[in-house]
Amino acid sequence: RQAMIELKQLRDEWLKHESLWDLNKYQLHAEHAISLGDMHLAIDICQVALNRFTPHPTIYYYLTLAHANCGSRDAIATLLDELLALITETDEKYVEALCLLGRVEKERYTRLHGTTAGDEALFNALEAYHTAYKFSGASYPGINTAVLFVLSDGLDIAKKIAGQIIIDNARDQDEFWSLATLAEAHLLLGEFDSARFYYQQVHDKCGTHYGLMASVRRHLPIIRSR
Repeated sequence: RQAMIELKQLRDEWLKHESLWDLNKYQLHAEHAISLGDMHLAIDICQVALNRFTPHPTIYYYLTLAHANCGSRDAIATLLDELLALITETDEKYVEALCLLGRVEKERYTRLHGTTAGDEALFNALEAYHTAYKFSGASYPGINTAVLFVLSDGLDIAKKIAGQIIIDNARDQDEFWSLATLAEAHLLLGEFDSARFYYQQVHDKCGTHYGLMASVRRHLPIIRSR
């Protein structure tokens, strides 16, 4: 209910006051629209911002993310190329942009598994996530890098990354995605009791948010296969 109220307020703000927004307002409201699940509103906000201002990497990132969340396969390849040509290591969304590329290529690999195009997608996904992980040390690109190394016959590297992720998350065991990452890292290392412990905590936090649990389980078949 609260999300619906916020979405109505955001749409009203968009319709009544958009012409008064500066670039920062466009960025904040695009991010808010995505967080509320209205990808079409986010796309509209970003398109107007790009028409009004010089192309900006943060706006381009939100535009590309919204299209990716809509499943817009026709648009996403061009948008990703434009985003990656625009963004640099000094930009706020550099790591997120690499992770978005990794996500899109990983999804493409899933669709094209067993083909030359699928192998190319796996390579691209691993390269994107690994670059993001080496640059930031963050757990999200890290666990994705580890899982993709499993698929690329790099199990030793995957286990090394998983071990580092466990160390890095040792003090952050209340947040949902940290717990999910710890569960996957322990599973990669074959530490099944610890993995069960964290998966149970993830399950307890999910409640009736079945989509979250489905997302958490997405890597399980990959890890179990090795």
